[in-house]
Amino acid sequence: MTGDPADLVGATISSSLSTNTVEFTNTSSGRAIRAIETDGPGIAAISTNNPAVVGYSDNSVGGHFWAGMPDRAALGAVGKDGLSSSCGLSILGWTVMTGDLLVGGIKNAVIETPTYGRRYTYAEESAEVYFFDRGQAHLSSGLVTIHLDPIFLETVTITEDCPMLVQITPTADCNGLFTAEKTNTSFTVKELQNGTSNASFDWEVAAKRRGYEAVRLEEEPGERVQAQKALKAQMMELPER
Repeated sequence: MTGDPADLVGATISSSLSTNTVEFTNTSSGRAIRAIETDGPGIAAISTNNPAVVGYSDNSVGGHFWAGMPDRAALGAVGKDGLSSSCGLSILGWTVMTGDLLVGGIKNAVIETPTYGRRYTYAEESAEVYFFDRGQAHLSSGLVTIHLDPIFLETVTITEDCPMLVQITPTADCNGLFTAEKTNTSFTVKELQNGTSNASFDWEVAAKRRGYEAVRLEEEPGERVQAQKALKAQMMELPER
C-alpha cells in the first residue's frame, strides 16, 4: 500500500499472518515511521510471547534515543511493578558508555561456581578515585626497588601532592619490611633492623586516576537528584498495556 501518512489516522489493522502485519519502507533519507504525541507515548508496542519492539540496522545502531530536555532520560526501562525479580534492562554483549555510571544499589559480577551455583561478588568502592596495581617480589640482601609498569603510570598521577600509597605484606620469615623510598615511578623496600634476607613479599600500589585527582565524596548535584525522582515517577505511572 502506498499513500499519505494521514491515510492511517484512526485505523485499526488486524492480521493473522506469520509475517509482519504492517511494514513501512522509506527509500529516501527520511524516517519510515515518525510518531508524535503531546500527551502520551508516541508508540505503544505490546507483545505476548515475543519482543514488543525489535531494532536492526545494517550500517548504524539498532535504535537511537534522544532526550528533549536536560532533566529527562533518553531511554527508561522498568521491570514489572519495579520488582527486583524483574529485569528493567537486559544487555547481551559488551557495552560502551561515555559518561558517568550512577548506581543506587550495589554493583555485582555474577560468578558460576562448580559447587555453590551462581554467586554475587561486589565492586569495591572508594572515597577517592584510585587505580591499583599489585605484584610479588623478593628482597636481594635486604633491599629491592620495584619499578612500576609504564602503562599503569600513564593512567595515574603520582606527584608530591598526589603520592602513591604502598602496602607491603611479607610472605617469608624476616625482620619485617618497610617502604624506604618512593619516587614518581618506583618504590624501594628494605628489611627492618638492617636485615639482609631474600624474603618474598606481596605489594599493592594505589594512585590517583589521571584527571580525577581532586575528586572526593562529591555531593550529587541537585538537578540530577530531581531528574532521577521525576524519571522514576514518570516510568512508574506508565500503564503496562
